Amino acid sequence: MPGDVLGLDELEIPEELSLIVAWKQREGYEGGEVRVVAGVASYLREACERTLEQVSAREPRVYTPDMQLEEDEELLVLEDAELVGDSQIAAIVLPTEPLPIINAQSLPRRPLQLYAVRIRTDSGDVAFVRKTNPHTPIRAGRMFALLGNTLSRIGGPVFSLDNHFDLIVTERGILALRQSYFELLFRETPALQRHIPEWVNAINANVPFAGDGAARLAERAATDGRLRRRLRSIAERGHLSTVTADQIRKHLQDVGLSESAFLDGDQLLYDEANPFALVYLLNEDFFQGGLTDASFRSDRKSPR
Repeated sequence: MPGDVLGLDELEIPEELSLIVAWKQREGYEGGEVRVVAGVASYLREACERTLEQVSAREPRVYTPDMQLEEDEELLVLEDAELVGDSQIAAIVLPTEPLPIINAQSLPRRPLQLYAVRIRTDSGDVAFVRKTNPHTPIRAGRMFALLGNTLSRIGGPVFSLDNHFDLIVTERGILALRQSYFELLFRETPALQRHIPEWVNAINANVPFAGDGAARLAERAATDGRLRRRLRSIAERGHLSTVTADQIRKHLQDVGLSESAFLDGDQLLYDEANPFALVYLLNEDFFQGGLTDASFRSDRKSPR
């Protein structure tokens, strides 16, 4: 179970906690801490406990770039320094140095990307992350008011906090209830970018690219996260190490694709106008319907 690995089974939410917010800044993220009163802290503790209950009711699956998470599953990333340790988000929600205090005057004008509750435990810090903007701006022509004995105008920034979180981040790994949110926040680390030439060269070493196709694919992948995800999937599976051009030729015939669009003799053709086609092919994303001759492409797949 994930709790056995990340120490969540016996986790108790302490009285003291920190509320962190993060926003986009140039090519990365920045963050700060928002101080909360006792009533807000109590609500956030209950949201953490509710999230732990959701976690205990789901089945963990170790993350792969090609996976598709089902509703009764949760995504588990363990000791992956390139997705966790090198992430700017992890550095913000599990800071090693105090973050700046954010108040009504210093709240950034740009939208917040997330908020997180960080707690300290004997085995390390834990962050509960919600991928949403908690700040509701007061637009021109509108007013927010609080009803007590009378209706009182709210003059400062308004925050809306939910009763659950999307991810739990620890120093040992991440548990995510929403795959899309994990990938938005953690898959684009600088360390992964540095692996692109290595991933492309591993393909080129076995079945070479025609011309400068390898260099052009690597250049395009540096700016496209979908290509990077599939290149990483190919590299992690390692299935191309024994694949030959003849096997690729047969696979093209099996799925009803033109050999001339993907192969020049025994060399791979990279088409700048359709950069995904070749990577889809090498990642085994093309297939024929088992009951019909219909052609399909899978965006995600789970091994049987």
